[in-house]
Amino acid sequence: MIEEFNLLRYIQKIHEVLEKERKLPEPLASYQGEEWVDSPDYNLMMHLCWIARVDERQEKLWEEVRPKFKSKYQEDIRNVKEDKDCRELGYPKKLVPYSWLPKLSEYLRKENKSFGEFLQDMKDKNGIETRDKLKSIMGIKGKEAKRISVFIRDFLKKDVFPIDINVRKMLKSLGLPEYEEMMILLCKNASVDPKKFERLLYYHGKEICGKGKKCALHGLCLSSVFKLNKC
Repeated sequence: MIEEFNLLRYIQKIHEVLEKERKLPEPLASYQGEEWVDSPDYNLMMHLCWIARVDERQEKLWEEVRPKFKSKYQEDIRNVKEDKDCRELGYPKKLVPYSWLPKLSEYLRKENKSFGEFLQDMKDKNGIETRDKLKSIMGIKGKEAKRISVFIRDFLKKDVFPIDINVRKMLKSLGLPEYEEMMILLCKNASVDPKKFERLLYYHGKEICGKGKKCALHGLCLSSVFKLNKC
């Protein structure tokens, strides 16, 4: 019990420090006002572009995919039926396996539902349940589900904890578990929003950690306490 209490206080302290360090931008703030921004189909297609490591590459890929999705596929995932459709949209096969969207499309057509109707049916499911259902339908394995969790976090506003290379680096440095479900549970027990905490870790890992910059977590992060890496 004492160990659990200390861990929760540790998470609370890290959250408090990072929250003071950085004001988080609103997800998709740069796209507010766009006619498609409330569309679940568009948003899933967009989040699949976020696999690219560099922000500019992500945005460039989405600017390529979006007009094709609108004109040729009528803004409907059900119309993305084959590998050639994914290739036509412009997704790099190594980043977005061409089986994912056709499998989702096939499922929706078989169920005679739009993607929006499918998500409405999932409204009472939590973030992890929603993620696992989409993973099962789309045939997504392991760490590749990070993009699905980001979609669930930013569009559906459900509790998830997407773990990419930046977040994983932070969890390792802090001595926290590298498991999405476990981090959600710990955050909730610590009265910390897991969606917000994950984003704070993401930006710190991307912009500060290991970059030789002044670190607000110095002396708190276990890696700095035990001198395990250069900050």
